[in-house]
Amino acid sequence: MAEKVNNPETAVAEKPKKVVKTREDRLREKILGADSSFYVREAYKTLRTNITFSMAHDKCKKFLVTSSLAAEGKSTNCVNIAITFAETGAKVCLIDCDLRRPNLHRLFNENASPGMSNYLVGLSGMDEVIRHSKYPTLDYICSGDIPPNPAELLGSERFGQLISEIENKYDYIIIDTCPVNIVTDTTILSKLIPEVIMVALQNSTEKDALKDAVNQLEFAGAKIIGFILNGVEYNYKGGYKYRYGRKYYKFGGRYGRRSRSYSKSGYTGYGYGGYGYGYGYGDDYGYGYERKKSSKKEKEKK
Repeated sequence: MAEKVNNPETAVAEKPKKVVKTREDRLREKILGADSSFYVREAYKTLRTNITFSMAHDKCKKFLVTSSLAAEGKSTNCVNIAITFAETGAKVCLIDCDLRRPNLHRLFNENASPGMSNYLVGLSGMDEVIRHSKYPTLDYICSGDIPPNPAELLGSERFGQLISEIENKYDYIIIDTCPVNIVTDTTILSKLIPEVIMVALQNSTEKDALKDAVNQLEFAGAKIIGFILNGVEYNYKGGYKYRYGRKYYKFGGRYGRRSRSYSKSGYTGYGYGGYGYGYGYGDDYGYGYERKKSSKKEKEKK
């Protein structure tokens, strides 16, 4: 019997190892770039146009981006809106004011500090916390270290001074904030910046949760300039849907996580978790709500 020849050219190639993507990798995949779908890019351009015409013609236009509950895609939409405005040549500053569970530094693949919290407590100067992105006219401020008193810091005089100083340098200031129904941070910020865009996740955000969030903001004097419906599937023609009305948009891309049930009586209390000394919210946040599963009787009533 002939001996087998060990020829590397005839050897069977090994299967490539499967790349395991982290949560940060999945988040960054949603950021607008050269590989983004034409339909998604056009949807953001439509959103940009409607935001422009929804606000007064001030030298610097400022607005908050928030949601009723966690994991509904507000941070990703914040970044994509900022990129879309920066592509027109407008000077944009994107600020992460979610000091409880920030995401902006993950989306830009940077360290969280120094950032907003460090500036508000006087540990860092303005030049230290403002960072430059790969887009020439887009700057951003990360959250910084997670503080034990985020609501107090955001309602401080020093935060108002920061906004007053940077609004002379930028055409748009876009602020990512905490979910309205979980903590009061966004309501506090709306006293200074009343214009708000709400993000809702398709097949996840419930009407009652969204209504409660809107009622809280309007009671505080906020002005809801629009809604973004996130996670909408493409139709069979490969397009997307959006309709006018109260600036109600639908566009492609699936962000966020599983569906959740919401009810005013469905929260059972607070509890510290593994999120350091800061306060968090939602599913795996440190200082959060526990959600009850809807019973069959509750589902039948719906």
